[in-house]
Amino acid sequence: MPRPEEPLTIRNDMQLLMFMRLWTSQGSLALRAASSLVDRSEGRRIEIPEKQGRDIKAEIVQMHKHLSTLLDRIV
Repeated sequence: MPRPEEPLTIRNDMQLLMFMRLWTSQGSLALRAASSLVDRSEGRRIEIPEKQGRDIKAEIVQMHKHLSTLLDRIV
């Protein structure tokens, strides 16, 4: 693990490498889907089906918070 003063890179942090691989392979698909849903849901509510053992809305909120934090840290 890199020292706290060193930036994380895909060479020194396995989780960042995995995230970047996931984003580069599927991120554009997720982004297009989200953009489309934003356009199609204008003025409408969105109902998400329940998934046993998961709170999808809470997961999306958590992802939003984490992505916001990561964006603030990207140099």
